[in-house]
Amino acid sequence: MTPRFASPVPVMGCDAVKRTRKRGLSWYLRYSVRSFWQPHSCSPCWNWAGFDLKTVAIPVGLLLNGVTTTLALTTYARKKLVDWSGGWPMALTAVVGAPIGAMMEPYVPHNALMLGFAAMVAIAAGRMIWTSVFAKKAANWSRFAPA
Repeated sequence: MTPRFASPVPVMGCDAVKRTRKRGLSWYLRYSVRSFWQPHSCSPCWNWAGFDLKTVAIPVGLLLNGVTTTLALTTYARKKLVDWSGGWPMALTAVVGAPIGAMMEPYVPHNALMLGFAAMVAIAAGRMIWTSVFAKKAANWSRFAPA
């Protein structure tokens, strides 16, 4: 019997779909977590579609990030809600850093790339949580400040 989540026809002939259909969801979850750290693997969805992480997933993600950032920037800039003094250093760093990162990509091992990406996401999440906690504490204590 085919599990509900598996496609009845393998996409691009990927053997992971065939194995998932035979073994079920628990095997799929173990396989996807285990294969995340292997050099030849990438996200299961991109892998099933036959695409590589470095050549497709990252460039598409950067393209979408650039498009959404540009659209948001134009919207907020028209309403004068952009802090240009803080935005210029970030924009300059991104414009200079993106080509350097693209040139270094062939020399960076897949595992190092994935670990670096995971570390940056964890740091960003921790910073967001940390600042939101202190913002709430500051908001709670501001009512006691002298007027």
